[in-house]
Amino acid sequence: MSIIQLFIGFIIGTIIYQTVIKTLYLYYVYKRRYGKDIIVLFYPVIGWYYFVNQSFKKYGDSHQFYKTLIKENPNAKAILALSGFTNIITIIDTNWVKKCLTNQHLFFKKDGPFGFDLLFGEGLLFKNKQEWKNQRAFLQGNFHFNALMERFQMFKDCNLQFCSEVPSNGEYVKLDYYNEAAKVSSDIISYSFMGRSINEIKSNQKSFSIELINLVKDCFVYRITNPFFMIKASVFGPRKSTTSFNSSTEKGLLSRIKSINNCLYNIIEEREQQLKKKYKNHNEMVPANFLDMYLKEIWKQEEENKESKNKITLTRKEIVNQYITVIFAGTDTTSHLIGNILFELSRNPDVYQRLQKEIDDNILSFENMKYEDLNNLPYLRLVIKETQRLYPAIFYLFGRFMDKSYTDEDLFISKDLEVQIRLVSQQEKQSGLFSDIQKFNPDRYNSTDKEDPYDFIPFSAGPRNCIGQYLALIETKVAIVYALKKFHLKKRDDYELKMFQEFVYSPVEKDLFYIKRK
Repeated sequence: MSIIQLFIGFIIGTIIYQTVIKTLYLYYVYKRRYGKDIIVLFYPVIGWYYFVNQSFKKYGDSHQFYKTLIKENPNAKAILALSGFTNIITIIDTNWVKKCLTNQHLFFKKDGPFGFDLLFGEGLLFKNKQEWKNQRAFLQGNFHFNALMERFQMFKDCNLQFCSEVPSNGEYVKLDYYNEAAKVSSDIISYSFMGRSINEIKSNQKSFSIELINLVKDCFVYRITNPFFMIKASVFGPRKSTTSFNSSTEKGLLSRIKSINNCLYNIIEEREQQLKKKYKNHNEMVPANFLDMYLKEIWKQEEENKESKNKITLTRKEIVNQYITVIFAGTDTTSHLIGNILFELSRNPDVYQRLQKEIDDNILSFENMKYEDLNNLPYLRLVIKETQRLYPAIFYLFGRFMDKSYTDEDLFISKDLEVQIRLVSQQEKQSGLFSDIQKFNPDRYNSTDKEDPYDFIPFSAGPRNCIGQYLALIETKVAIVYALKKFHLKKRDDYELKMFQEFVYSPVEKDLFYIKRK
């Protein structure tokens, strides 16, 4: 028997095992153990992704199918989506969500979407256990309240470019507010990380931040819509499949990834040369930002390595991947939140007027606003929370895996499943605090109904919660104050909202409302 025949036989055997034997086993185990408490779905090859795509075609919302499923099955604890290749369990029960989030050391992440290892592999997102702890500790101080307060003027300065293209002739115009907000958010992160704007740099003929956001979305959407890559990833694993047997589409994505990474390596090299001209050694160096901190540590390790031959543990690839992790996590999600707040204000005049009054009563001018002034805006806090509920940037945490099957009282997770932890499931059962969930109602949080802390967790929870959540909230508050101080908003009567999971759950058409200068 030839090597080619053996290889073909291996592929066929793998497909049969994945699509038939393993799938039937998982179905039997979960239905026998949980019965109606587990919702089981099946669609060959693409599985969960099929239901997301069909939901968008039918409802104009890629998650409406799951929302309806949870509403109709309020006692369900999880949804098991089987495909024969990527089998996913979505945790929706609040107690199960809590168990998973408080025991995240038992899980690990691996490269799922196309190219993510090349973009994020050495960053905080994909690190596990001790490596994750080390990175988190290294970065933590830069996200502390005191550090954020010191950068507050920079937050304000970056917002001055908001909607700079809006004419001053007093006319309302449509505007892609997501891209406008993304430019500001990415600059805030870039100034924090490397002391400079990134948007002056072009990649693929676009500003760096916009190209990065588009690239990550394209890689994610390719992963959930292309059967060729799904089958390839099931046989070889997502990481190897990214660089093996590439189609023309994949080659194009890889070229864009290389361009993004090269831009950052050039910035690192330039800054490294500047620092080594300024300082004789790492002991003299005073870091001005994240990048300087990293370069000081690398410099220190390189000097120590000359004498002791110790292994250098921090690399420039980690700096690149960490920057991409921080800028993407902070840019796309925050711009999503800001855009949707303004969209809902344009559609809800009572909320708009009330928030406008609160801001005007407490902040005389944006230019003179201080960090402490944000504490005098309680209604803005409710508006932000309600927008996060209605338009969660991410419905699920990044897929998790386990080395071995896990049991905790009534919770059982097979090692053969990818685990998705849904962050907003409780509201979809539409009871108590979360009745009438389609209505934008910030005052629902003033209700006497109490919410479980794990019912709604936009920044996740447990030890691996979002490191940048306070940064995101301050960015959002500053942006909303600036927008309401400088502009008028008006509803677009011709706008039809359609939402799709492009990694971040966002509107397909992003010209959400009309805006004009005051």
